[in-house]
Amino acid sequence: MKEQYKSRIVDGLLQRKLKGKGAVLIEGAKWCGKTSTAEQAAGSVLYLADPKKG
Repeated sequence: MKEQYKSRIVDGLLQRKLKGKGAVLIEGAKWCGKTSTAEQAAGSVLYLADPKKG
């Protein structure tokens, strides 16, 4: 079962940048929530690798 998403400070900024540009690059350390944050803001998601094979 997936955990419920916890809001992050960057969520509002990400929404504003996406409206203005259409695409953004999210950088950061491992396990800091980049993917979860992006998934919340995304209109669609395309994974290039199988996350189950990690």
